[in-house]
Amino acid sequence: MRQRLACAFILISFMICPLGPRAQEFPGKPTTDSGPILEYSDIRGPGGPGFVPAVIDRKAKAPDYPSNEIRNDTEAWVIVSYTIAPDGTVQDAKVTDSVGPQTLRQRALAAVNSMHFVPATLNGVPASQNRSTQVAFFIAYPTPGARPEVVSAYKKAYARLKQGDPQTAIDLLEPMQKEEHLNFYERAMMSDLAGLARLKLGQIDLAQREFSHAVWSDGKYLGKSTMPATYLGLIQTEVQLGHFAEAHEDLEKMTKVVPATNESLQEAKATVANIDAALAKPGAISIPAHISVPEHADEEAVWRHKPSRKTIAFNDLKGKLDRFEIRCDTTTVKGKVETEYEYTLPTSWNKCWLNVYGEPGASFTLVEAP
Repeated sequence: MRQRLACAFILISFMICPLGPRAQEFPGKPTTDSGPILEYSDIRGPGGPGFVPAVIDRKAKAPDYPSNEIRNDTEAWVIVSYTIAPDGTVQDAKVTDSVGPQTLRQRALAAVNSMHFVPATLNGVPASQNRSTQVAFFIAYPTPGARPEVVSAYKKAYARLKQGDPQTAIDLLEPMQKEEHLNFYERAMMSDLAGLARLKLGQIDLAQREFSHAVWSDGKYLGKSTMPATYLGLIQTEVQLGHFAEAHEDLEKMTKVVPATNESLQEAKATVANIDAALAKPGAISIPAHISVPEHADEEAVWRHKPSRKTIAFNDLKGKLDRFEIRCDTTTVKGKVETEYEYTLPTSWNKCWLNVYGEPGASFTLVEAP
C-alpha cells in the first residue's frame, strides 16, 4: 500500500502540511511526501473600469479530507460559483461542475461558504462581485498513474470502440465513471475515451463535457501524446455547440501546453480563426440549445454558455424552461425565458455567463448580435 501523509493546502490563504523525509516536487503543488492536498484557486478575473475586486479577509475553513477517501485513492475537483455581497459575505454559492463523490462536493461548498471578503467597490462604493473558485482534493502519489484494474476496464472499452461499437464502450465505461474512488489519472483517461465514444454516437454536448473533464488542470493527467487530440476534440465540440468564447479560451490554454508545430494545435487554431471571421460579420448568429440531464442527482438541469456578443435574445422555445440567469463579474440579472425581450450586456460588466434552467429535453435558440 502506498504511504500517505495528510495535509491541507489552501492557495489563497495558508498551508498546514508536515514535510516527510523524502520530499518530492509536484508541479503546481507544495513539496511534500505522499498525501492529500486541498487547493483553492480563483478562476474568474476582475471587473471593468472603476471596479476594484474583493479581497479575502477571513480564510476558508479547510474541509476534512475523509480518511476513507484517502485510503481508497479518491481524488476530486469542484468548481463553486458564488456572489460576494457588498457586506463581504458569500451568497448564492452553488456547484457548477465537479468530478468525485457527493461528500467532497458538499465539503467544498461548505468551505467556500465559510469565506468572508473585504467587498469589491465600483467607483468607491461597495458592490457585489460574482466569482468562481476551484477546490481540488489531491493525493500526491510517489508513483502517479492509473491502477491495473482501471487500465484493464479501459482497454476493454477501447477495444469495443475500435471495433466500431461506441455504445458498448459507453456501457462499459459508465459504471467505472460512476465509481467514486478514482484518482485524477483514471478520471482523465475514462473521460477522454467516453468523449470519443459520445462523439461517434453524435452526442456532442456529452462529448464536450467529457473532453472538458479530461483536460482539467491543463491536461496534465493525460498522456503527452493524447492531450493535443483531446484539446482539439474539446474545441471542435464547443464550436459545434456554439460555445465560441469557451473555444477561444481553451485554445489559449492549449497553446500554452502543446508544441507550436503540433498538427492538432494547428487544426484548432484554424477552427477558431474561422469562427472569429464569422463573428466579425455584422449579422446575428443563432445557436440551437437544449438542456441535458445533469451529471449528478443533486444538481439542477441547466444549459451554460458564455456569450460571444453583447446582445442576446431567446427564440423557438420548446418544453419547460424555468428561468435564466446572467452572471457577470459585477452584475447578476435573472428573469423568465421569453421571446419578447432582448438583453444587452454592457462592457463594464466584463465576463458573463448565461445559465438557462429547465427540464431535461427542453430546447430553445439563443440569438446573439453585436
